[in-house]
Amino acid sequence: MSHLDDNPSTPGKYKSPHLQRTRWQSSVAKLAFWSLVFVGLLFIFFYRSPISNPSSSDPSRRSLRTYSWGGPAWEKRVRSSARLRSRNGLSVLVTGAAGFVGTHVSAALKRRGDGVLGLDNFNDYYETSLKRSRQALLERSGVFIVEGDINDASLLKKLFEVVPFTHVMHLAAQAGVRYAMENPSSYVHSNIAGFVNLLEVCKSANPQPAIVWASSSSVYGLNTKVPFSEKDRTDQPASLYAATKKAGEEIAHTYNHIYGLSLTGLRFFTVYGPWGRPDMAYFFFTRDILKGKAISIFQGANHGTVARDFTYIDDIVKGCLGALDTAEKSTGSGGKKRGAAQLRVFNLGNTSPVAVSELVSILERVLKVKAKRKMMKLPRNGDVQFTHANISSAERELGYRPSTDLQTGLNKFVRCCRLSSSSTASDPHLIYPSMSFSDSESSSSHARDGGDYKFFRQISRDRLLHEMLGSTKTGDSKAWKILIMDRVTVKVMSQSCKMADITDQGISLVEELFKRREPMPGMDAIYFIQPSKENIVMFLSDMSGREPLYRKAYIFFSSTIPKELVNHIKSDCSVLPRIGALRELNMEYFPIDNQGFLTDHEQALETLYAEDADKSRHFDICLNMMATRIATVFASLKELPFVRYRAARSNASRDMVPSKLAAAIWDCISKYKAIPNFPQTETCELLIVDRSVDQIAPIIHEWTYDAMCHDLLDMEGNKHVLEVPSKTGGPPEKKEIVLEDHDPVWLELRHSHIADASERLHEKMTNFVSKNKAAQMRSKEGSEMSTRDLQKIVQALPQYGEQVDKLSTHVELAGKINRIIRDTGLRDLGQLEQDLVFGDAGAKDVINFLRTNQDTNPENKLRLLMIYATVYPEKFEGDKGVKLMQLARLSPVDMKVISNMKLIAGSPESKTKSGSFSLKFDAGKTKQANRKDRSGEEESWQLFRFYPMLEELLEKLVKGDLSKSDYLCMNTKEASEKEESEARTGSVRKTSAPPAAVPERKATPHSMRSRRTATWARPHSSDDGSSSDSVLKTASADFKKLGQRIFVFIIGGATRSELRVCHKMTSSLRREVVLGSTSFDDPPQYITKLKLLSEKDITAAPAQPFKPQYW
Repeated sequence: MSHLDDNPSTPGKYKSPHLQRTRWQSSVAKLAFWSLVFVGLLFIFFYRSPISNPSSSDPSRRSLRTYSWGGPAWEKRVRSSARLRSRNGLSVLVTGAAGFVGTHVSAALKRRGDGVLGLDNFNDYYETSLKRSRQALLERSGVFIVEGDINDASLLKKLFEVVPFTHVMHLAAQAGVRYAMENPSSYVHSNIAGFVNLLEVCKSANPQPAIVWASSSSVYGLNTKVPFSEKDRTDQPASLYAATKKAGEEIAHTYNHIYGLSLTGLRFFTVYGPWGRPDMAYFFFTRDILKGKAISIFQGANHGTVARDFTYIDDIVKGCLGALDTAEKSTGSGGKKRGAAQLRVFNLGNTSPVAVSELVSILERVLKVKAKRKMMKLPRNGDVQFTHANISSAERELGYRPSTDLQTGLNKFVRCCRLSSSSTASDPHLIYPSMSFSDSESSSSHARDGGDYKFFRQISRDRLLHEMLGSTKTGDSKAWKILIMDRVTVKVMSQSCKMADITDQGISLVEELFKRREPMPGMDAIYFIQPSKENIVMFLSDMSGREPLYRKAYIFFSSTIPKELVNHIKSDCSVLPRIGALRELNMEYFPIDNQGFLTDHEQALETLYAEDADKSRHFDICLNMMATRIATVFASLKELPFVRYRAARSNASRDMVPSKLAAAIWDCISKYKAIPNFPQTETCELLIVDRSVDQIAPIIHEWTYDAMCHDLLDMEGNKHVLEVPSKTGGPPEKKEIVLEDHDPVWLELRHSHIADASERLHEKMTNFVSKNKAAQMRSKEGSEMSTRDLQKIVQALPQYGEQVDKLSTHVELAGKINRIIRDTGLRDLGQLEQDLVFGDAGAKDVINFLRTNQDTNPENKLRLLMIYATVYPEKFEGDKGVKLMQLARLSPVDMKVISNMKLIAGSPESKTKSGSFSLKFDAGKTKQANRKDRSGEEESWQLFRFYPMLEELLEKLVKGDLSKSDYLCMNTKEASEKEESEARTGSVRKTSAPPAAVPERKATPHSMRSRRTATWARPHSSDDGSSSDSVLKTASADFKKLGQRIFVFIIGGATRSELRVCHKMTSSLRREVVLGSTSFDDPPQYITKLKLLSEKDITAAPAQPFKPQYW
């Protein structure tokens, strides 16, 4: 049955009605078989012979001269792909890597840390676009596929010169039973000549690789004994395809016997699953059932049942890996045999043959569509009536145990591809998910299996570049395309990729959806848009009618698209044939750091926590949009989280925001379980909190280089305009500085204390000047220089210019910050702030500071009082707050900020006298210290004691000490019952008890020593794990061992100090900690947002339009 499988698989419960062949018939079959082998060898001889006709019209031979390879860049890609990622890994050349089995095997090898290089000729037996899509998937995993033919001996030799492969997984072959009747030469060319050519190169390699190759269950041919065993006769092939596979087994025996090659043959039985071949029965049965077409079901003689031993792709992959792992080394050297070598052959099947009619019945149940069946007699084209594998040898020697039955496997296949059944095109649009291969594989499991660990932002970048842009490349991969985005998705792209990255993927122009665009009917367009009605209408107006703007459209949605919008697209018959892809990419978040993202809700604090916020329609809109964007993080990374959230402590709506958001996120994520390959069990943890857990972190002066830049300098995002001396001696020039991860100096120093950063910058500049020739020669400007000196300067100038520019920029920034600290007296203020937080200062200290520092910046005094109010709320009761306000000379508007802090804390409203305050943040609060010194951690610099409460929460979460009453989990039965109860009664459990206090820790005494730095900075050589040096050391050595991810989402804005904690805890916990929030706020921004919670006459500054680097 050619449309069932070119590798006939096994049925076992069905007995064949065939009679035993006569001895004469058997002799004729043997004679025909060996004649074929002889013809194949003649073909090889004439093909390889120099006297063969070079102008042959054979397309398979012409193709050898069309591939281009070689060169330093090409060799670098080959080596990179084949590089081992684990200590005991294999170095494997996979032929046919863009094929169905080859793609899955390559991905599995790469996941576990083996070095993998692919080879494929991308023939057009079926749609090459499917092979290109598989290629894009593998490239995203780090597997490079060399485009070339296995008959190209020079290419194979070159590959073995570049990489000393330990193993070859030979899966390249011409597939199909019926096709062999029309193109017999292609089977001899690929399956016999190609195999011989590969063996010739392998026998001469030093060392010789062990070879595992794909044979086929077709070799059993007309054999009637079931189940098929490796010991059964295989000299009666029923098709030319089967004969070439049998010839391959005999050729393998020859090379093993003569040259000592270790060879293992695998007889596959009807492989099926995601990313399979379109000519397979399960594949086009699914397509035709959905299109309402009749499907042909073959019957054997006398209406006998036709059955196959359908084997799921994941089981086949396990068998392939088992064969590679148990393969012994070849014994030959220099083309000569040195000893006996391993020679094996195994059946890889499911051992549970299923009738084709039952296959159709299963598809009917899965698709919920009745099939139109048409029974036909099995044609005499090489198909056999049944297959059934005996896998006892594979079980014993390879540990092979198939675990997926046909019902389960077809369910996975149908989930993995969605078909547009109403398409008017010749074929429906088959939409593969932007996911990986293994059902249970989350993005973090890749590293645990031995591969390179990829951080959150890197995965996001790879998905945009490879899963979206790269997947649209077809046979004409050099054709340029247009990328069209809306105002949200352009932010997503801009935060992850640079324009150069996009151009490398074949994008020549980036445009905005709602701006006027020039028609380009000769080019394809990629739409990356939100699934909104307005966007769909605009897309349809672009592509409908007789004159669409573009030739073809590839549409990627940033989040789940409603069914009604899908139907709206389907309703336009003129558009459907022009759609190349229609997918949900599920990326609607903004990666702003390797371990951080935003949902871009700058006004979330005002929308959710302002007075009477819940009465506005924006309250639910904001929560739902926030939940949708957070959920796409988990869909994108294929992570199913335990969803924990801060429990409500009152019935105030703002106090219930975390619980409402958690419920909305869980509702979105629960729907993702239907996405192909999305995990069904929890793979990570999500903790949802708001600013009530730590009201000090957003306002205290943080003394790291990063925090000081954003607090003290006039920064717009990560950009700052700095005045630098003119190189021509004129007035100072303005220079825009971008602080980003691509700057190694910034990456190294951003979490360092500002004094430490200043000192290290000085050391770096000193070392640079002492080692760089150009810098040394510049110091000799007053002296006479020789020609040799000048030559050295010219050679060193490029490096000198780039490095000195980076260093001098940071020196200027650090110097400017230190001047501000000195001029504003910030050191004394910072000391008082931290003493308040740790319980070492009280009311007298605050009053004394306000009296003796009247000229202090009003905002700094306000921040001090906000910290004071958090630690000593009772000091603001009644008229006490008014007196403090008068002493600090602050306006009533400024002091309103302090009273608004109770809105964030979720405290109930309390009536007070005019002009007085009521700041009972927590009625159960008895201790004045807001937090304790960290046990066993000596502060490395003065004013470096402070840490966000997020650090304690993460430690408790990992240890299992997080209060189960204060932090509930959506994934538990108790949480579900509680949510239902609250929904029925409208009440929320009240509690006044704060989370369990951390035991008091004794501070370690500090030692002072003289340093070349300011007197207020005390250095310490210990590494707390938060410095980039520590992080980078860990990245290079241990990130493969990271455990499950931890996600933290803070409603109302996150801080630089909390991002620093996530970097630090990733190193100490060996688990990537990803921080998400509605926004990243600097202290001035946060204070402005607090004012807006109750001040109706204060209006927020209009949001500045986002200007990505593409415009």
